[in-house]
Amino acid sequence: MNRPETFLADATPASGIVSAYRFDAQGKAIPLPSTAVDKALAESDGWFWIHLSHADIRCCQWVERHAPLSEIVREILLG
Repeated sequence: MNRPETFLADATPASGIVSAYRFDAQGKAIPLPSTAVDKALAESDGWFWIHLSHADIRCCQWVERHAPLSEIVREILLG
């Protein structure tokens, strides 16, 4: 079975991201490195799956400062 490449988190502001994928209109998953997540989200092309490490304080900071979420969702995630 072929598995898509997964980019693990690194020492960037989004490093609380374990893995991230953009899904195109046909439903194909395209892996994204954590350094590309903010730019990809800004493009709003397709939909995204972002696996976060809530135990990593940098993840909480990314959700609080950068994640394009409604205030209620942000509050639930950071709760």
